[in-house]
Amino acid sequence: MRKEYPEGKIFVSWGFRSCTSKLHVLQNEQFLGTTDSRTLFTIECDSGKDIRKYSCYKTENEILLPAARQFHVVPCLKQGKDLCMIQLKETQPLLPLIELVPQVRIGIDDKSINTHSYAFCF
Repeated sequence: MRKEYPEGKIFVSWGFRSCTSKLHVLQNEQFLGTTDSRTLFTIECDSGKDIRKYSCYKTENEILLPAARQFHVVPCLKQGKDLCMIQLKETQPLLPLIELVPQVRIGIDDKSINTHSYAFCF
């Protein structure tokens, strides 16, 4: 998988992605597990949406990445024999791929809060 995501590569993820902000979730064998070849993506993004209150799995801190998002591969790191970690950063394409519905959150002082997500895809 590391060869498919060399450092500096820019690509578009066309599908929706279910991610988590909690590393312990990834130890579950249904996700990343602890054996066999595995790839962990760490993603710095602005478009991820916290869907915890809508998810059946409340403890997983599920984050949904919308479709048609562009990412830049920052570094890759081989973590031993069977685990590779690939760091991605969301970037804005020259032309919008799709328009997202703007989300405004109102804080205690009625000011907009800008959210910034760090997600771990599985």
